[in-house]
Amino acid sequence: MPPRVARGRLACGLWFCGRALFVAGLPLAGDSAFAGLRAGPWLQQPTATSVIVMWETAELTTGRVRYGSVQPLEREATDGLVDTLHEVKLTGLAPGSACFYVTISCTLDGRTIETPVAAFVAAPAPGAPVAFAVVGDTQDQPDVWERVAERVNAERPAFLIHCGDIVGDGLDPREWREEFFAPARELLAHVPFLAVLGNHELDSPLYYRYVANPAPEHRCSFRYGDVEFFLIDSERPLDEGSEQHGWLDGALAASQAPWKVVVVHRPPWSSDLDDYGDARRTRPAEGDPCTRPVIPLLERRGVDVLFCGHVHDYERTWPIRAGRVDEERGVVYIQTGGAGGYGERHAPTRSWFTAHVRAGHHFLLVNILGGTFDLKAYDDEGRLFDHWVRRKTLPAPALAPRLAEAPLRPRLLERHPHPHRQD
Repeated sequence: MPPRVARGRLACGLWFCGRALFVAGLPLAGDSAFAGLRAGPWLQQPTATSVIVMWETAELTTGRVRYGSVQPLEREATDGLVDTLHEVKLTGLAPGSACFYVTISCTLDGRTIETPVAAFVAAPAPGAPVAFAVVGDTQDQPDVWERVAERVNAERPAFLIHCGDIVGDGLDPREWREEFFAPARELLAHVPFLAVLGNHELDSPLYYRYVANPAPEHRCSFRYGDVEFFLIDSERPLDEGSEQHGWLDGALAASQAPWKVVVVHRPPWSSDLDDYGDARRTRPAEGDPCTRPVIPLLERRGVDVLFCGHVHDYERTWPIRAGRVDEERGVVYIQTGGAGGYGERHAPTRSWFTAHVRAGHHFLLVNILGGTFDLKAYDDEGRLFDHWVRRKTLPAPALAPRLAEAPLRPRLLERHPHPHRQD
């Protein structure tokens, strides 16, 4: 069913752009209920008290979001712009609680398009259970990504981590809209995602247009319950003495989270057949030279898990420390590049660091509660093929840290001022 469209004179106030009738349910990607939108809506920067809602329209519009914990929705927020891309921050959320929302776009000639109601869950306070999904390399095969996204959505994760290579050509807006956002419209309307840059993004302005990580965006950290994530860019230097290396060292040292997880695109450890030397002819390198310089830092700062992609298959290492298996203090590296890209092959012999390896499209689901980190890997048909659990004793709980809201980032592309704003 298409959205109800109201026509009439454009109002002089920022908060009015006609009357739009409610449309229940959230149709799948491509449904005519999203006529007038190029992409979205999707969710960014989840915290315990806020989230960012983004969407892109086919023509210049004002944008606002109506939201609340129950329906009818009584709160509203806006970005105060006339533009095709809207980025609206919802505040005052209750930690761990569900929130419903609709986006409302008004064209310059007074037409209004209201998206179907969707819902998400605000981040919980420390100590609560956390469930999230992990994917990587969704590029090139949107039918595969659609299938994986449907499986991920069926698990109802609270948020999604993306290990990069979101699209095959980061400079092509069509790929972002039609091959990433459209196949996963239902998932991304309910589940916030955070992503690192891959080599296929090409550090494109479109990455910074569509992905609203905390500043400076190519690298950032965020805490969700008892886990803190550190997202870094493997296309920028990571060797000791680099800006990113220094930042990561300081951020890990300052973290008070019980679980520390690093996310990067290129794998520090990998058994790929030919990305790092031809394993059929010689002994290849054991991982990507772009990210191997951070291995000692991860070990020194007590990182639990590193998620990566780039190689289009699945590999989980043993816990590794100082070049050997260390089940007590080692870092586990999980390569999950199987959510869309064409498959790759592993070396013909098993690597000493490999605990589990598998070819094929897949996604990960992680549950964290207290001192338990539980990871399951599923193929694109929903079949479990790997299960790993790490347990550790946590110190007695301290006072929960204050939950700060991230400031809304400055817009990176040319904006259009609101025609009725008086600054």
